[in-house]
Amino acid sequence: MMNKPLILFFILLLGGFLIFGGAGWGLPALLHPDERTIVEPAMRMVQNRTFEPDVFYRPDHLLIQINALIYRVIVFFKGLPAESIGDISVHVFYLTGRIITGLFAFGSIIVAYLIGRKYSNAIGLISAFLFAVFPLFVTHSKFASPDVPITFFMLLFIYFALAYMQKPTLKLLTIMALVTAAFITVKYPGAILLVMVAVSVIVVSLVDKKFLRILKHGVATILFTVVFEFLISPALMFRFNDVRAAIINEAREEHLGADGLGMGGNILFYLNTL
Repeated sequence: MMNKPLILFFILLLGGFLIFGGAGWGLPALLHPDERTIVEPAMRMVQNRTFEPDVFYRPDHLLIQINALIYRVIVFFKGLPAESIGDISVHVFYLTGRIITGLFAFGSIIVAYLIGRKYSNAIGLISAFLFAVFPLFVTHSKFASPDVPITFFMLLFIYFALAYMQKPTLKLLTIMALVTAAFITVKYPGAILLVMVAVSVIVVSLVDKKFLRILKHGVATILFTVVFEFLISPALMFRFNDVRAAIINEAREEHLGADGLGMGGNILFYLNTL
């Protein structure tokens, strides 16, 4: 009978093949309408020698920053000054953005395994396999967009939330706050994870009959999340008017890509999904 590490290895091999295979789809045509909202701001950051994104749509800041760092490396090895990034084919940067998304997708398979393994090794392997082959997940892993990265952060949050429920330490709470902050800097609705932190803290504190811990860990969560969000993207706080305008604009019920739910309907959708 095949041993479990070998099964996991083949699942990861399959997942890697499905995720990274065909990442250059459509090039040189740029067929995905949303990829430019990450790739182009990252290119501008390199060209302007700054580490502050100038867009606030979703806001995608963490992804834009990661892309910008990799783009700087590409420009360096091309032997060009940052201002000459436009001399490199833009397709290189779109492909790079897709590979970065693919890395988050590959990481999701690993975290799915770790979550499942908390119950049994077999469930861990099944979880990893389902993520590796799920068609919608595989498809979106080839886009330079935020959907797969936020799936990774959601899984990471679940993993540490389960660990916190077993052993409620300040260290695990800090990690949960960091993951929440990272999620928010990719997509604003990530703030809903604070509700999930609250649920975790309240439930485990009531079970342990440590009621004061609800207040202590509750305040610590908010403080840590704000600090981490500031460290990842200070612009989200310094340019709050831009953030507010972007959220209001994206909450419209009628625009390209709108789901017709409005802000209230979208918040309910995210809460129900969680």
